[in-house]
Amino acid sequence: MNKFRLLGALTIIIIIIGVGKIYGQENLALSAISKVIEVSNNYELEDAVKRPNSIFMEFGGLGIGMSVNYDTRFGARRNGLGGLVGLGMLIPIPDSGTGYTVPLSLNYLFGNKKDFFEIGLGGTYVNSTSNPFSDDEESKNASSFGQTLSLMYRKQPIDKGFMFRGGLTPTFADGNFYPAWFSLSFGYTF
Repeated sequence: MNKFRLLGALTIIIIIIGVGKIYGQENLALSAISKVIEVSNNYELEDAVKRPNSIFMEFGGLGIGMSVNYDTRFGARRNGLGGLVGLGMLIPIPDSGTGYTVPLSLNYLFGNKKDFFEIGLGGTYVNSTSNPFSDDEESKNASSFGQTLSLMYRKQPIDKGFMFRGGLTPTFADGNFYPAWFSLSFGYTF
């Protein structure tokens, strides 16, 4: 508990005891003191909010194919500014090539409790046997970097447990824009 809250709570307790003695209402004073202590303890619990850390599997989205990601908040809050880093692979489908991806993103969570709206900006490094962002038939063994925007709904437990994300991650890469790049994520928050 912070020093100012403790000093304020003690001052209120002293005033309540004094007023209770003056008017012969000691029981009322004790009841009020227990209420002050209860409120002080609630403030202490609010200060002890643990920032969530999550590990999740994402299909589509920032990792383009399939990726495993780590996400955290930068402060001791459940919402606010945070970041994501991951490692993924391109799903081998005809004409897409194979390779790996490295998604990085800064994101901000709006909301509280368990339900959040996530907005993020980031990028994804892609190293593959063919460039997934290009229609050029001759782009073999390509490295590329795509800029991403994420617009997601996130369901995340208060303590720890199953988490879910879903939404859109519009991507800009090699002069192309992919507005409807979908994302679906399942994981664990701890």
